[in-house]
Amino acid sequence: MLKIKPKFGILLSLVLIIIVILFGCDDNPNNPNDINNPNNPNNTIANWLVKSSKSYIVIDGVVGAVSGQSDYNWIRYTNDRNHEYEINSSVDYNTIQITENISYIYTQTLTGFQNSTTRYNMNGNINNYIQNSISDITTTVSLEYLSDALRDYNQYSINRVVQETDANYIYNYNAETRLISGLSMNTSIKRTQNNDAPTFTSSNTEYTCAIDLLDNSNNVKSYKYYINWYIQNGNELDLSTQGYTIYKINNNGITLETISYNAAGNISSSTINSNINNGIALKTTTYNAEGNITTVVERVFPTNNTIRTRLPTYTLSTTTYYNNSNITSQTVDVLSETSTAFVIRLQTYTNGILTGQTDTEYNRR
Repeated sequence: MLKIKPKFGILLSLVLIIIVILFGCDDNPNNPNDINNPNNPNNTIANWLVKSSKSYIVIDGVVGAVSGQSDYNWIRYTNDRNHEYEINSSVDYNTIQITENISYIYTQTLTGFQNSTTRYNMNGNINNYIQNSISDITTTVSLEYLSDALRDYNQYSINRVVQETDANYIYNYNAETRLISGLSMNTSIKRTQNNDAPTFTSSNTEYTCAIDLLDNSNNVKSYKYYINWYIQNGNELDLSTQGYTIYKINNNGITLETISYNAAGNISSSTINSNINNGIALKTTTYNAEGNITTVVERVFPTNNTIRTRLPTYTLSTTTYYNNSNITSQTVDVLSETSTAFVIRLQTYTNGILTGQTDTEYNRR
């Protein structure tokens, strides 16, 4: 029997990837919040940009302390394609996982933190993403045998890992398809385990992304999108290839359908976006290789007037997972608002039980 008992908090995985931040406007070229939008010649609609975001521990539907926080410093902002900001993030790790059966009790505890600073610079279609992070995480493991005959084999260990990571990503953005058309990734890692001498690793990966137009009819364009990347191997870069994806995109830049193929040329998955409203697909259906539905995501615009007015592309989603019959849903409320700032609270439920809560503050710019 597996029992997971969060003692102080829930382990959060800080996903350090190229990100697009929700700031009241997205990559939709018809976004009414874009000051360069020809439909908004008087520039009277404000841009609402994220100032901070806090995630909370949720255990058995009860909200606890803050588990992670991100603070945003907007260095410049012109529009969706021209801006620069810095994010300072922190995540606390304090969890305990217990596995029990008739033979033993296995306990794993994680404590520590991860802090990161990320600068995201978008200049037209050229983007630069620089990240520096440090984590200090201690893992404690105990194995207790319940049989007296095996007591001598009980185990207990403590492993502390301190890691510093520097990453620098540069990539190009294809405005027509909204796909990345080139990417280089350079990372370096300094890792220290249990106060031993640190180890150093680095990597350099260069990507070339091909976007081939296959068809242009009935106001829909079909593209074949595939990536070749070159991974550093000593003084050489070795070529690695994968599968490809077919994108069907309408004249407004909305992706209607994707079909992904593996390296052998077989379909691995597909998605269909439907019910387009304000540049948003209000329904996304995902299929597996056999053509069976795996998830259905349905989105709605919030009824709150402040959110609808200030964040016109903000949606709430309900996701149905067909492999395990789980259903996740979201609600949002405005906690406070002025003419220049407001705070919203997003709550996530799984099968009707509260499982996540995030507070986000926006400032007018």
